[in-house]
Amino acid sequence: MKKGKLFGKLNIIDILVLLVLIVAVGLFAYRMFRPAEKETIGSEISVSEPNLKFSVLCDNVPRELAENIDKSVHGEERDLGGEIVSPRRIYNSGKLMDAEIVECTIIETGDESMVQLRFDLQAHAELNSGAYAIGWQEIRLANVYSVKTVEIEIEGPVISMEKIS
Repeated sequence: MKKGKLFGKLNIIDILVLLVLIVAVGLFAYRMFRPAEKETIGSEISVSEPNLKFSVLCDNVPRELAENIDKSVHGEERDLGGEIVSPRRIYNSGKLMDAEIVECTIIETGDESMVQLRFDLQAHAELNSGAYAIGWQEIRLANVYSVKTVEIEIEGPVISMEKIS
């Protein structure tokens, strides 16, 4: 080793910088060109190990809209880009979530033109920073949750939640 150079051409610092660059380029290439992980879950697979049940109550829903939503939720499976999807499956940000509507109930309010819609859902929710989340939406009591499927989107506050062991 002469004057800090290894083999007369490179010093140790040069080799370390070169190794770091090679690793960085390798990781970048791996992330860019690796096969996409399957993030969607079709209707033939139930929600994987649900760990949370929760309910959402939507107030002041026009009766005709509520009936159409109920019909959609209880309807037939849909083809979503070659994958058969249950109309009960929660769909956010262009992908299916590990969550589904268990029940959709129309609740009479005394007003003939307006009703309430109650959604009972179950999910495999992630625990992030002390709160359960499905995709980007946090699940907390009284927090507004957007119930989205392939065909519907409606929001209301979370009125109950129960951790499933």
